[in-house]
Amino acid sequence: MQIFIGIWVFIIGACIGSFLNVVIIRGLKNEQFVKGPSHCTTCDYILKWYDNIPIISYIILGGKCRNCHKHISLQYPIVEALTAIAWLLIYLRLGLNIKAILYMIVTASMIVISVVDIKIQEIPSTHQLIILICGIINLATGGIAIKSAIAGLLTIPALLLIMFIIVLFVFSIESIGMGDIKLEAVIGLLIGLKPAVTSFYLGCIVALIVHSLLRIIKVKGFETNRLPFGPYLCFGAYIAMLYGTEIADKALTLMGY
Repeated sequence: MQIFIGIWVFIIGACIGSFLNVVIIRGLKNEQFVKGPSHCTTCDYILKWYDNIPIISYIILGGKCRNCHKHISLQYPIVEALTAIAWLLIYLRLGLNIKAILYMIVTASMIVISVVDIKIQEIPSTHQLIILICGIINLATGGIAIKSAIAGLLTIPALLLIMFIIVLFVFSIESIGMGDIKLEAVIGLLIGLKPAVTSFYLGCIVALIVHSLLRIIKVKGFETNRLPFGPYLCFGAYIAMLYGTEIADKALTLMGY
């Protein structure tokens, strides 16, 4: 039974990933994603249903539009596969309950946040609001203790805000965006203090490693110290949603606390 449900969670996740691509692409173009059929962004060819099967259609078409044969961005299958896998892992870890569903919704929003931040270095407030609402629902349904939620909401964002102000006044540069601070706040409300701390440290560590490697191999767009921090915070938050408390406890044990 678990295998059967897991397969369906994966399929639904892939379909949601396909929808997220529409939200991302049309959002960046200021188009309404609820109107109009899916189409090629190059030639406006209206996609048939069999051209729009998540992951599979991209493979069958060889990554090219059926009509104009222009290359289709790898973003499409990556977002679809990423959403499907992330949802499946949530189900395998938590089962199928209110918290798991909330985490799936939050994960979908974090994927949108990550892609948009990579493309234009902005974190869409709509998806921060979605995470906030999920955090409130999680709190209201007893998914988290109120003290932990409030501590998670305030602690890391307060530290980041202090760092932002100090660096801005001393060096006249923005060390971190306000969007990142608000993102950490809503994540903290959702998962609580320990997982939020874990989330932030994981995000920082991964950001340091990945960004350094991208600069070393001279990937285009990563030549400077400026980096979109949202994707790394979202990665840390996803891991923390599943294993945050355990990681924090293990770290404290290793440090002798």
